[in-house]
Amino acid sequence: MQCLGKIETTQDAHGWEGRGKVRLARLSRHAVALQYQGLSTQGGQLKAPLKAFFHKEYRRLRPAYTPFAVTIWIEHAPEAQRFDVDNVAKACLDALTGVVWRDDSQVTALTVFKRPADQPRITLLCRPAGKEDGGDGLDALLALVEEIPQTRRPA
Repeated sequence: MQCLGKIETTQDAHGWEGRGKVRLARLSRHAVALQYQGLSTQGGQLKAPLKAFFHKEYRRLRPAYTPFAVTIWIEHAPEAQRFDVDNVAKACLDALTGVVWRDDSQVTALTVFKRPADQPRITLLCRPAGKEDGGDGLDALLALVEEIPQTRRPA
């Protein structure tokens, strides 16, 4: 899957840990998968359970200074109230500030998916950004657009 980038597990890796609404799987020193059972567009509603999880259940993670690539999967009930994915993404990034990264400005690549499911849930993959997460495709896109002839609109 392209959005996963290059993930190699290390000796720090382990499967899911957590007993409540939050659980975490460590993939490497700075790469984690995180799940939150529920859905919120409010950073405060996400921050409280995450803070409790990292304070009580998982103290081994320290914020890193490296650039991060983040993938977010938002699962929601089909009849759920409408919400914007950008609000959920911002709430997630804010909630993980001081936990996974020092500041959410370290997130240099962000991919968000939204899909219907039986139970609302947010799953995040936070990993150090690599070359594949950069703007490499931007130059190719701009070159492609420059090759397309301009259309003239009738006056």
